[in-house]
Amino acid sequence: MSNNSIIHKHLDIFNTFKNDKETEGFELKEIHEIYLPFWFCKQTIVAEKTVALDRFTEIILSIIKAGITTHAEICTFLGVKVDDFVTMQFHYLLKNELLTEKNNEYTITPNGLKFLNKKHTFQKVEIVDFDYHINDLTKDYFNPLITIDSKEASKKNNTFSGYKISQSHRLAKNAKVIEHKNRPTFSKINQADFAALFNKEHPTMSFYDYESQDVEIHKRAIVFVCLKYVTEGNEIEYEIRQFKKTVKKFNGYTLEKNLTKAVNTYLKHKPELIT
Repeated sequence: MSNNSIIHKHLDIFNTFKNDKETEGFELKEIHEIYLPFWFCKQTIVAEKTVALDRFTEIILSIIKAGITTHAEICTFLGVKVDDFVTMQFHYLLKNELLTEKNNEYTITPNGLKFLNKKHTFQKVEIVDFDYHINDLTKDYFNPLITIDSKEASKKNNTFSGYKISQSHRLAKNAKVIEHKNRPTFSKINQADFAALFNKEHPTMSFYDYESQDVEIHKRAIVFVCLKYVTEGNEIEYEIRQFKKTVKKFNGYTLEKNLTKAVNTYLKHKPELIT
């Protein structure tokens, strides 16, 4: 495709940014659609969750505190059979040391009293399937609902609704694609960073451990426009910007600063991708 054809396809972008680097001696020569690499990962995590006082636990603890302490007496008071499935709650309270049991008689523990008075909580361990993304170029964790240049979602407005993510194996054969290089593996995981990510994504839980070392991964890609600026001395600079195919809700050709830096570094070694 000739330069004129490339420019004509994105004429509105060309007219918007053609003079952006004029004072620096750069001329906008080409505009390409380029797919940048990401990874979609799935991993099973052991997490801790703070458990607060529920109504049934409160009733059981209150009954025992009031002096009704045998299993049979408590079940009679509750109106259930001694082997009813709801009595599993007693095992739960024993396991978490809110009760002790001897000769089929329950005693509330100091922690049980604190829990009843809502001055104590305990941690419950759960197995969680955790999905997350990684930016292959920057090697950072990536949330598709937050702009790559931002650490947190904007609290002022909801103008950004997320990136459109494509499955890499479904891209057109003639698509300009930066290949995946940094394949995620368990050995590459920084546990502190990973725990921070998990805790941020699951604010009601905290990372405890990995359930296994298995990491399920899939190649993904997001398409951006790449603006190629050139000087008379053939010095080249690229800019990566969002466009209609990049985001779910288009609000303008936002400059992706981190991706621009990464792509400039990449294309220094593989300039043939953008020709």
